Amino acid sequence: MQSEVFVRTHTKKKDQGQYVNTRSEQFVEAVKAEVKRLEDERDARIVAGLPLGPPIDEDEVWDRMAGGRKKGRIYGKGKVPKRPAPRLVDPEDASTCNGPDAREYITLLNREIHQQAEQHRREMEYWKQRYETDVTRLQTTINTQSA
Repeated sequence: MQSEVFVRTHTKKKDQGQYVNTRSEQFVEAVKAEVKRLEDERDARIVAGLPLGPPIDEDEVWDRMAGGRKKGRIYGKGKVPKRPAPRLVDPEDASTCNGPDAREYITLLNREIHQQAEQHRREMEYWKQRYETDVTRLQTTINTQSA
């Protein structure tokens, strides 16, 4: 990730824990805090049973917190070409569906599908009972009117 490269290039060689300036240290800590906040938010969505959403991309967080591209450069990355337009993930392409985030997302989608199927089953049971009650009532009404 970008922060690892940045830390290695913005800390002193003899003392890897000491940054060359406070701006570097503050920025890295701010990015780490934002990533942690997004991960906590994602975990809360998982617990609440809500859809996961897109995976957290530390590079995107970095770019956003750095203020984006300015004159073709991004703070901590230097000269950066414009990113190509994002492409849609083809569900048939197995190579695009690997890695822990994708597996976690698939697991959550499967859980959501099972929850919706269970809700659908309960609704069908309710309507089936109501239908049977209505049919029985109508049969009783027809039988009494015929007699």
